[in-house]
Amino acid sequence: MKKKIIIVLSVIIALTVILVVLMSLTNENAPEGKNTLVRSIYLEKIPAGTQFTPGMKGSFATTFKKDDQIALSGEADFVGKSSLTAKIEKEGATTTQDAMPPAMLKPGSFGFCCISVPTELGKYYLHIYTEDIEEALSPLSFEVVE
Repeated sequence: MKKKIIIVLSVIIALTVILVVLMSLTNENAPEGKNTLVRSIYLEKIPAGTQFTPGMKGSFATTFKKDDQIALSGEADFVGKSSLTAKIEKEGATTTQDAMPPAMLKPGSFGFCCISVPTELGKYYLHIYTEDIEEALSPLSFEVVE
């Protein structure tokens, strides 16, 4: 019984450390003088068959199955208004495909759902753009598995 408690506590501590690391990642691509600074952004898994409802949180993930959905969460600072878009690129490909239409971005914490996971297995990159920054933020990598 004591061993199980130690294992459960170890898993909780490990997940907490991972969460803190993911949330502390900041975007260093935002040029000076621009409105939008995305402080953190990460991927959440909405498992296949799950009915998404506003305010729902997925689990942090970088590995997805073909029928899962991807949600984006993070924090942003800016003055005025901004929007966010995303494109998916398969590793080794030279083209990207739109992942989501422009979504209004609010200062502070944000969350968007749902981006369809590509049907082809492999490694992918999700490129995030804001309306006032021409370059993509640092890409978020993820993998599609069986």
